[in-house]
Amino acid sequence: MINVLIVDDNRPAAELNRLYVNHVRGFNCSGIASSLIQAKCFLAQDEHKVDLVLLNQSIPHTREVSLLSEICEENDHVHIMLVSSRKNYHAFNKKNEPYAHRMVDYLLAPFQFTRLEHNLSAYREKLAVYRQWARDKSALIPTASRALPKGLTSGTLNIVCAWIKSNQDQAFSTKMLANAIGISCVSCRKYLLYLSEKQMLTTQFHYGTSGRPMYMYRLFSNYAL
Repeated sequence: MINVLIVDDNRPAAELNRLYVNHVRGFNCSGIASSLIQAKCFLAQDEHKVDLVLLNQSIPHTREVSLLSEICEENDHVHIMLVSSRKNYHAFNKKNEPYAHRMVDYLLAPFQFTRLEHNLSAYREKLAVYRQWARDKSALIPTASRALPKGLTSGTLNIVCAWIKSNQDQAFSTKMLANAIGISCVSCRKYLLYLSEKQMLTTQFHYGTSGRPMYMYRLFSNYAL
């Protein structure tokens, strides 16, 4: 079961979204928070194992601190699905770095049940890949998450590694990986560079029809499962 916390100060909208979430296969609304303080208190409780936060962009927050950092800074395992009434996603991502890669999708409000169901279903597929990897005792990179450089998180690294493991027989580009797991190419490239520096990935140039070379990555043979 994938547990969702709804963070929205519009109570009627939050209650409607709670009903929506509970009607999507494999999802459960664990709670509703009407403020960021309530949300952080809820996430801090051990009995609440939240995977995804459905976060309304318009909820009040401290101007000196980005909205995503309010949620993500102390909750490394949580993903964000942003609800917004404005089409300013690129500006929002730039303002909320380095946590923008934790945002798995957007919902433009107002939205219908079918839109939310589509987004949640896509997230369910991505999360299933990571959960399968986590259950596998022969983990792809058992020490990769230790002493990570600034800007990298173990949660996202695990998802990156899970996808690489499930596609270990093929070479892949930064864009292929970014599209598959739902993070930006810029963020994705940081993780690939880290894994390459650890000699866990091999890299090679691929020349397409445009003549512009592209980096292609593959799991290093020593780490093949």
